[in-house]
Amino acid sequence: MVFILPNVSIPDGHAAAIYMGTVRDVASTALSGGTPKFKFLGGIGAGKDSALFKVSSNSVGADGDGLVLGISIESADSVGHKMQDLAAEKTNTLTANSIESRLSTSALAQRIIQNAFNFLASFSGTAGPEGIEVVPLKAFE
Repeated sequence: MVFILPNVSIPDGHAAAIYMGTVRDVASTALSGGTPKFKFLGGIGAGKDSALFKVSSNSVGADGDGLVLGISIESADSVGHKMQDLAAEKTNTLTANSIESRLSTSALAQRIIQNAFNFLASFSGTAGPEGIEVVPLKAFE
């Protein structure tokens, strides 16, 4: 949870952008003189004095080395655009996950139909002089 203390104010037209990175990444890039890779989590500012961010265990890293929060005071427009981009990214992720679940549902339906066909085919026989393939009604019980 990130919040603004009661006696602290952010300048008008600005907001606090909240970023996250792993301790390992920040330390290794600092040693090499590079810029650490921080992921934008969201923002707080006028009208939104606090925010709660859900962080998955995958974000911490394989050995649980910890996280570093970065807070940057930026223009409110910049933070607003980043939040819109983040919302669009989450929507795209949810859409991709729902497509994957639809594909797996389709595959499951095909397997059920194939198994039902194989089951009924095991009861089939021929009837009449033309050799028409039939399935007895008892097979459906």
